[in-house]
Amino acid sequence: MLPDPTAEATVRMLGSPHPGADVEGVMARAGITALRHRRVAECSGGEQQRLRFAVALLSAPDLLVLDEPTAGMDVVARREFWATVRSARTRSAA
Repeated sequence: MLPDPTAEATVRMLGSPHPGADVEGVMARAGITALRHRRVAECSGGEQQRLRFAVALLSAPDLLVLDEPTAGMDVVARREFWATVRSARTRSAA
């Protein structure tokens, strides 16, 4: 991740190659809406992990392989993250 852009600018920039990418939706699902105006360099390790998760969701993948996605997150953020993953799994199975 580039350190200077904001979280929102990062998601928008990386979503631009994906027509119809739901920037607002992935930011909400990843729990980073409140971070939209914060520079990436100012985000904690856990917040940067959630930002990476939002970027991974931009292309609406059928399969998402996660390698230690909660590294750097506190307990509350981990619980929220896994709840989001479970919700996405349930939504895609329906």
